[in-house]
Amino acid sequence: MRDALAAIVISGALSITPVAAFAARRAPESPSLDEGSHSTVAEHATSGTVKSIDATTLVIARAGNRGEMTFELNPSIHRQGRISVGTRVSVRYQDDGKRHVATAITVENPTQPATQ
Repeated sequence: MRDALAAIVISGALSITPVAAFAARRAPESPSLDEGSHSTVAEHATSGTVKSIDATTLVIARAGNRGEMTFELNPSIHRQGRISVGTRVSVRYQDDGKRHVATAITVENPTQPATQ
């Protein structure tokens, strides 16, 4: 009788262990956009020389014959340094369909001339 009872207790304990391990590895909850969480939109970066800039658009020429890129700007964009035509800048952006939407623009090393 003792052996049967011990076998039942051991088999019961062993059957609970995988359930506890599975519960501990719960998948992370997906963030809610209502809580101000970060989206999963990929952010990209590039650099080039400013060809034109106004309140809503930035156009840069990239080095090495890689062509021009046009970015949409909004009032909340992070800007660091004085950005004007001819300035070398780094741009962080997100793609929204076929549009490139800038999230940050930084003047590259304003104290030294850019080398290409």
